[in-house]
Amino acid sequence: MIKQEVIKAISQNKCIKKSKPIIEQYSKEGYVLSDTSFSRSPMWMIYTLTFNKED
Repeated sequence: MIKQEVIKAISQNKCIKKSKPIIEQYSKEGYVLSDTSFSRSPMWMIYTLTFNKED
């Protein structure tokens, strides 16, 4: 099963700081972080986390 989380913040560092509790939560549920990507909107950095869990 694949799940994605999207984090918005002003900078890449703030995105990474916001993502740490999310990554820990998903790892406790048995998910593995399989992909990350940064993109930029006019006001935000958008950090997309993709998690995968083997069924």
